[in-house]
Amino acid sequence: MGKMESIVLRKRYHIQYNKDNDYTEEIGIMNKRETRIRILDLQDQHCMGCKHYNGVRTYCMDDCKIGKEIYQLGTGLIFDEKDSKRKVKLKWDSICQQALVLRNKGYTYQKIANQLGCHASSLRKQLNQRGL
Repeated sequence: MGKMESIVLRKRYHIQYNKDNDYTEEIGIMNKRETRIRILDLQDQHCMGCKHYNGVRTYCMDDCKIGKEIYQLGTGLIFDEKDSKRKVKLKWDSICQQALVLRNKGYTYQKIANQLGCHASSLRKQLNQRGL
């Protein structure tokens, strides 16, 4: 990451460092791309010159402020991924429930799909996955 992009990220998310160049505060929500850039930026600026860089990583997560920030940012990426999959599943659960009600009223799968805003084949696939 270039120095200019790093400065923009710091200003955008109010990232501040104290006199020892230790991370002190971060406010705002970064998207996945910005989070990955932030992790790489921290590794380039702090980890490459660190005496613990090739050593045991538990030091970084337990005792190093930069390591803790990198770990926190990384786990945020993982939870976002799982959360989005969960949201999609919940969305389809709701669509399938509505589809069953409409199907019991005599609607065709094509009409149900049009009304619910999805493709008929996707609707059938989701219903089959749920055993409905």
